[in-house]
Amino acid sequence: MPRPSQIVLLVEDKRHQMFAQALFRKRGLSKVIRPLAVPAGRGDAKKYVLDSLASEARAIRSRAAEGFLIVMLDADETTVERRLAEVNAKLRENGQDSLEDGKRVECWVPKRNIETWLMCLLERLCAETEDYKRQFEHRYAEESKAVRSAISVLDQKAENVTPPSLRRVVSESQALASGR
Repeated sequence: MPRPSQIVLLVEDKRHQMFAQALFRKRGLSKVIRPLAVPAGRGDAKKYVLDSLASEARAIRSRAAEGFLIVMLDADETTVERRLAEVNAKLRENGQDSLEDGKRVECWVPKRNIETWLMCLLERLCAETEDYKRQFEHRYAEESKAVRSAISVLDQKAENVTPPSLRRVVSESQALASGR
């Protein structure tokens, strides 16, 4: 896979966006990131992402240049596998190839949510069944600084500390950056 010319981010919220942008900056891909508008906090952000998915996948796959679409959806109280199945169903329902077909669309699913990944990296709290959202918000008022701190330790902790849902993202982001 060649190094991407563009990475489009289709995510549930600002924290997802900050995480993905910080990770790609760390990987040397800051100039190719294009975040899409994030829902303004009203309504179901997951629905917004799923409703936008097919058109964004179609657009990225139709370009000659090597672009990638990164979709981020929290698993919440379901499993990563179930959330990925939901994404694949939405793609197929709209005439698009599924994620498994390797057609420049990847889906990152934090289990339980993005705050689980952040708290794991920052404080080694790694129970994917726990909801760390309030804890994160209480302890880290400067969330962009906290996200950058979490990303700075990501690679060194990836092997032995991070939850399985995050390990996959680490390897996928490394592959994108290296053009593998």
